Amino acid sequence: MLKKMFNLQKKLNSLAIDKERHDGFFEDLCTNDAPAWEDLRIKWLLDFNRAQMHESMEFEDCLPWKWWKHGLVDRQNLKVELVDELHFFISKCLVAGIDAEELFRVYKQKLDLNIKRQNDGYRTGEYQKIIDGEEDNRSIK
Repeated sequence: MLKKMFNLQKKLNSLAIDKERHDGFFEDLCTNDAPAWEDLRIKWLLDFNRAQMHESMEFEDCLPWKWWKHGLVDRQNLKVELVDELHFFISKCLVAGIDAEELFRVYKQKLDLNIKRQNDGYRTGEYQKIIDGEEDNRSIK
């Protein structure tokens, strides 16, 4: 399903972004390694990140976070805002050159590392993240 979601998001981004730029722009943004594309890639990664952050704030507005005001959880809109965040997260992955398979592989490695951290004293401060001068995250490829 993750691969299908990536493909669907790629189609949506191409539909929306190529209209403003040119046919194939989004594909080039995701795959063209020429130095001229690097600044554009950074710009789009930042744009997608900001959009995801704003969707996260909209998600928060579905929850009664104001301690001075009584409110209810808007569960229906909460789901929609989570999906909106996912749209932009997948878009960032695509622009960064990460496909569904790589995302899962890196996710699994990070999950395993987080489990190791918990089992080896991360919470109590016994676990050492820096090993031989390098953070343990660097072992994830």
